[in-house]
Amino acid sequence: AEKKDNYIWALEQFSNIFNHHHPQVLVMDKEQALINAIDHVFPNSHHILCRWHIFKNIQLHCRKNFKSEEDWAEFRSLWNYLVASKSETQYEENFNKIYIKVNANTSHYLITNWLPLKYKFVSFWTDQFPHFNNCNTSRIEGLHSYIKRFITSSVGSFGAVVRQINDAITIQIKEQNTEAFSLETKILKGLPHSINNLSGKITQFAIRTCHSLHLSKEKSTECFNCSFRKYMGIPCVHKIKEYELKGKQFEVEDFHDQWHFKKKFSKFFHLMIFLFFIFN
Repeated sequence: AEKKDNYIWALEQFSNIFNHHHPQVLVMDKEQALINAIDHVFPNSHHILCRWHIFKNIQLHCRKNFKSEEDWAEFRSLWNYLVASKSETQYEENFNKIYIKVNANTSHYLITNWLPLKYKFVSFWTDQFPHFNNCNTSRIEGLHSYIKRFITSSVGSFGAVVRQINDAITIQIKEQNTEAFSLETKILKGLPHSINNLSGKITQFAIRTCHSLHLSKEKSTECFNCSFRKYMGIPCVHKIKEYELKGKQFEVEDFHDQWHFKKKFSKFFHLMIFLFFIFN
């Protein structure tokens, strides 16, 4: 209960910083105290469980049940297909392929611990919300490593640690602003008509993603069950093919705010990252 209360307090500070605008999606490992705190502070936010942490747990509990590296590699491949399932039917088919391959101990572990949570890590369900392909917490692990380089002692005062974290974040934000300005002023050439008006308005990643979809061999202009727009915030290949066919152009508003150029990182972003490292 004490740990949950600590998480609630920290999350409430995030909420206050952003004027109580709640995040749409949160990626985390399976820590029940944090999940309970998020349900309390951000009841309308969606959880995604880190796929990397899930498989590390499966490896810890189930690797011993496989007789050879080949069998384990085959299971890992089948698991990846299961996680990437794009429909309920596909999920059931991929689950059956795993079920007939593994022994009773492994199937029991999966069915007991992870498959009831499929809504939080299988693509068909998670792709209904904008996660921008962030299905692991690896970026946070990288940020932890970066921050630790600035903390000079494990026994320093709280005030010293706060100043060191603040210095690290200030440097990183300046670097991000410089990089963003450089990319914003760089005009990409050779773009198709549907997106050649967007250089300097949305990020190069979003433009390059659209360009690669434009070059795909897909011919259909019907989305059917396509969820790419929902989870990436970028027009899907079918919409791109439709605009190409009609000679239309996309506008900035066709892309999620995630891909809009920000003139600079705000003080609110600075505070958010600062609080994250203080209380994580």
